[in-house]
Formats: sequence, C-alpha cells, structure tokens
Amino acid sequence: MRLLLEPLDVLMFRSSRPFFRGEHHIAEPGPISPLTFAGAIRTKLLLDYDPNPPKEWWKKSEFKEIAELIGSPENDGKMRILCVLLADRGKFEEYFPMPLDIVFSERNGSAMLLKPLENKIFELDTEFYSLISQSFYVDTQSLHVTREDMLRYLQADLHDEHRQIFKKTADLYEYETRAGIALNKDTKTTEEGMLYTAEFLRLRDEVGFMVWLDGIDSFPEEGLLKLGGEGRGCSYRKLEDWRLDISKVIEEANRSRRFKLYFATPTIFRKNDEETWSRPNIKMLEEKLGVKLSLISAALGKPITIGGWDAAKGRQKPLQNAVPAGAVYFLKIKGEKKLNEDLEMPLQISDSEARWGLGSAFIGVW
Repeated sequence: MRLLLEPLDVLMFRSSRPFFRGEHHIAEPGPISPLTFAGAIRTKLLLDYDPNPPKEWWKKSEFKEIAELIGSPENDGKMRILCVLLADRGKFEEYFPMPLDIVFSERNGSAMLLKPLENKIFELDTEFYSLISQSFYVDTQSLHVTREDMLRYLQADLHDEHRQIFKKTADLYEYETRAGIALNKDTKTTEEGMLYTAEFLRLRDEVGFMVWLDGIDSFPEEGLLKLGGEGRGCSYRKLEDWRLDISKVIEEANRSRRFKLYFATPTIFRKNDEETWSRPNIKMLEEKLGVKLSLISAALGKPITIGGWDAAKGRQKPLQNAVPAGAVYFLKIKGEKKLNEDLEMPLQISDSEARWGLGSAFIGVW
C-alpha cells in the first residue's frame, strides 16, 4: 500500500550529528531519511494497539502480535518501508530525487545522460571507468523527476523535450530558520545560554510525502501521526498500490548484458572487503539479482551521515556514512544467467536498515 502524508506544520529533519542545547547553538538540517517515517508509523501502530505501552513492551506476552508486525530489538517484524518520496498531493504522484548521471549543457541547457567511457580508465585505485557526456561543459541542478520521467530515464529514453516536467526542488520545499530557547521544567522560565536556531522544512502547499509500505494486511484509511523532530503533526490517507513497470527495462538489460542501479533513498555500504562508504557489496547484489556482476562506474555525489535516536536503548545511534539518494551504479552481467523478468521494484539494497527504507533501488539501462 501507499500512504500520502500531508504535514500540518513545518517539519524538522535534523542532522544526524548530536545536538545539545547550551553546547551547540545551531541545529542544522539533515537528509530526509526513511528511518524517520518508519519510526513515526511504527509508533502510531504501537499506540493504536496500546496508548500506554510499558517499558520494554516487546518482552510482554500481550504485545507479541504487535511486535511481530512492527518489529522490536528482538524481532525484525513483518512490516517494511519500501520507499519514501516527495509527492504531489493533488495528483497522488511521486517525485524522485534527480539521478546523478543526468547533467545539463552549460551552453544550451539540454539534458544529457552520463555513460561510462569504456575504452579509457582513470589511473585511480578504484579502477572505475570515467563517465562522459555529449557536451564538454556540463552542470548539475537540484531537481526532482516526475513519475513519467523516471520511467523514461530507466529506459534510457530521457530527451530534452521532457525537461519541462522536471520539478525544481525550490518548487517542492524550502528551509525556514527559527529561534528557540530552553525552558526550566519547574519554573517555566528561560535558561541562560540556551538560545539556539534551527532550520525547519516547509513543504509547498501542494506537496506531501509518499510512503510505500509492505507486510501490513490492514491500516486505517486516514488519521494523524507525529513526524520528525519535535513530533509535528501530520495527516495521512491510504492509497492504492502503484509500481513502476520496468518489464521492458529488464528485457533490454538482459539483451545488452548491462544495467544501472538508481537509488531513490540513501543507502549504507559497509560489508565489503574495502570497507568504503561508496562501494557496494557485489556478493549481496549477485545474491539478490541471481547473476554474476562486475562494477563498471558510478555517479555518487558527496557522502551523507545517517544516525538518529534509538528509542529502545535511549541513546544516539552510531553515525554511518551513506551514499546519497540519486546515486547511480553502472554494472555488467557476467556469464549466461539473466535477470529475473518478474523482479519487483524497488529492490532493497543496503547493509543497514534496508527494511526501513534505506537502499530503495531501481534497475535502468545504459
């Protein structure tokens, strides 16, 4: 199913780095992480089950049913967050983060796709093929891709005439700076040295969030939940499921023996021999896709950090470097095996928190 979330106020998606009022005076914004949405939805389901759950509720026999659904420190649970995207609240359509292999000519503004230059390799230890475009001077832009454009992109059919339905990030949301000050809980007076500023996310009137859910048999048709830092109010309504039809993409990938992976949400790669933030675990990819692979190149951007608050343990989660949303990996299929034609998108490809929406990947051709 899909949930359309419509914020009732500005939202806080704070940086994963710890913030302590009095020690720090600026609460910086962080990436819009699927983990925030997973926590909000799981909390709502738990409180619907029991408005006053005890400490370590998952150890109580009467909470066995809800623990098996939403998970606990001792149980993964059936529920999954498949993807979290910005969305048009009127059309019920998703906006995807701009793939980082889409660039624009600085001379005429035309959109182009980067491709690996397979006859030359930079002299780097990564052994990646360099990427090349049709124009020598190119620029990247902060855009989002409509649903229709995303399918064209995955089919390598993205031409400049489609550019008018790219969506500028500034048309979807903006950041708003607000001041805050800590209060003494007993006297309700302000505390000296506790003035700080924080940046909040303000969505445009027609913009919300779309959450793709799996593993849940039933969910209230509509309601309210708390989302993000400070638990700001958010309404939701349940929509019918919708998926990108990539059957033609799989067919072309099997014919050409190559494909690319586009990540719509951040992903964490840490279980590989090189222990780098950017290199995927090829063995994991091969197991998921059922084929032997070689990594050719990548369009990555800068790493982001993902952490958050561990409510069960009452402490900050360890910070981890993550590949940002929009990253693209170029791969080739080795051997004679083919990709399964019935693969469902998105794939969940992350070494951490994949069940809560990290590593939502889609297969495309190049």
